[in-house]
Amino acid sequence: MLRRLNLNQLLFVTHMLLVLWLVGSFSYTRYASEWSGKIASEVRLANSSMQHILKDVSFAARGLNYNYVATQHALAGYDETPNLFYFEVIATSKNEESYNVAWAKDVGELWNTEALFEQNDELEISIKGLRERLMTASEEERFKLTYVLDRLLDKQDRLSNHIRLENLFGNIYFEPDFTHSDYVLDLNSCLLYLKLPLLNSEDSYLWAVFDATSLTQFKIDTIFLLAREAFIAILFSIALIVWASRRIIQPIHRLAESMEGDIDSIDVDSIPEQHRSDELGKLAQRYASLIRRIQNQMLGLRRQSLFDVLTGVYSRFAYETQANLTLESSWKNDRWFGLIIIDIDNFKAYNDEFGHATGDEALQAVAKAFRTSINPHSDKVYRFGGEEFVIVCEKSSASGVSSLAELLRTNVWLKKIQHPNNGGLGFVTCSVGVSMSRGSDREVSLKALFKQADLALYQAKDSGRNQVVIAGQRSAITEDDGDLQGNSQRANGLCQEERDKTIENKEPVA
Repeated sequence: MLRRLNLNQLLFVTHMLLVLWLVGSFSYTRYASEWSGKIASEVRLANSSMQHILKDVSFAARGLNYNYVATQHALAGYDETPNLFYFEVIATSKNEESYNVAWAKDVGELWNTEALFEQNDELEISIKGLRERLMTASEEERFKLTYVLDRLLDKQDRLSNHIRLENLFGNIYFEPDFTHSDYVLDLNSCLLYLKLPLLNSEDSYLWAVFDATSLTQFKIDTIFLLAREAFIAILFSIALIVWASRRIIQPIHRLAESMEGDIDSIDVDSIPEQHRSDELGKLAQRYASLIRRIQNQMLGLRRQSLFDVLTGVYSRFAYETQANLTLESSWKNDRWFGLIIIDIDNFKAYNDEFGHATGDEALQAVAKAFRTSINPHSDKVYRFGGEEFVIVCEKSSASGVSSLAELLRTNVWLKKIQHPNNGGLGFVTCSVGVSMSRGSDREVSLKALFKQADLALYQAKDSGRNQVVIAGQRSAITEDDGDLQGNSQRANGLCQEERDKTIENKEPVA
């Protein structure tokens, strides 16, 4: 079942179980302590209140004296004993005769618990004989017999009363089992039974019954008090658990929410809980540090994927993700979009002649020539693969696109990089294919323009290399032109005009 709970619920349930166990244990321990202490206190009070009765009864039992414990003064003392309902004496006199008496608060009388009906029958016979003698006795004997008869009748009345009281209270109060303790508490009847040994006698004892209503009420009050305190403690614990759970779980939730989405969208400085000095704060700080490292690594990887490591120009991946943006920008600004594909002529032969290390240096020089030829605000150079480059540009006219293409070709030639295996040209050259579209022509696609430029490039290759072919027409300037420096200056002048217009208009970089 616990496996189905989330972390917040698991913390709440486990802490509540712990709280309930602790509160229950403490409450029970306190109840047991106070209850046992209260019982011990009541037993001591009862024992103390019986001492004067115990003293009188011990004296009377030793001398087999019933009248001593049945005087009005003695009966008043019994009645004034706090909470005393009943007591019974089971003793043996010094002559080894039994001495058993009892007292009950309900009648305020003391009686002999050994009174029997047989004794009453014997008295009845004696009384009957005296009455018969009175009928035939002389005047002098009649006086004596009458006195004796009155005594017997009085004794018979007392005996009958003792038998009646014994039959009545003997069925109400029963001596409990005092084997394990000298007191017994009967909560059902709210009675406390107490056993006390008589003075100077080992076998004689007195057992008494006290009203235990106060103990019962104390128990109820104690249980109610402890239940109320336990309830308050549980409520406080619930509030504390909820507060602690929120302080632990909610920060984790906020951290989890901050982890959602793309890594780049995470603002490291706004990651919650970093200001805390506890374990959650350390977790948040380490998480923020991890995000920073990942973002830096991703930035580095992105830069590596966007730029060609060897030449420093944009990569083919960058072309796939950015070229369409330049095309859409030309639509938005109603300008000409140009796509220029450049391939270095006979570059495999150059690598075979000078080696790949020198070939890499040549590629770097060509790429540098391209970078210095373009307007960085509107044009971009991409290394498409090997010795092939792609330039996308945004110009105000078609002539601006064609002039840039010619400038790129010319500036590579002007680098004068020796290439003896380049078909008699002697230096590194490049062939250029160009396609373009007006800003108002929104039906054209980048893929179609690339295909057109690629076909134009093949035409340039087939026509002898080191020339520019514009899709649908051919450049007037080739390797046969004598004034290469002049061509470069004219093309560069046109491109400079495009740069100036772009800067003045503050066009966005596509």
